[in-house]
Amino acid sequence: MNRQQRRAQSRNGQIGEPNLPKPGQAIDTRIVYGAGCTYWGSIYSIKTINMNGWPMPCCPHCHGLLSELPTEADYLNPADEHEAVIPGYGGFVRWNKGRKCLSLHPDQGGDTAFERLRAEYEAERGAGMS
Repeated sequence: MNRQQRRAQSRNGQIGEPNLPKPGQAIDTRIVYGAGCTYWGSIYSIKTINMNGWPMPCCPHCHGLLSELPTEADYLNPADEHEAVIPGYGGFVRWNKGRKCLSLHPDQGGDTAFERLRAEYEAERGAGMS
């Protein structure tokens, strides 16, 4: 981990959000999530690509289209409600925050993306989500 990554981590507990506001500036609570990938994270994690001269926000990993919600709670509440159907789902979604994305496009293995992420989550945690 380099110095810049350590500073970013110490400010917000995560690596990969280099666009954080300076001390004293308002914090933007929006979160983004991939429209065609499994990525989700804070608004500060986005990258931009040039589309016809306009900077467009995109996934920091695959440069895919992003959607946004006003707060992290808006993203996590449905995951927590899904706990009744799949125990451990909320923890799985939280674990996936800021991680390298997987494509959701069927021709790129997207039909199994969440199953592969779940297997990685279970392997790291050493226990399955029933």
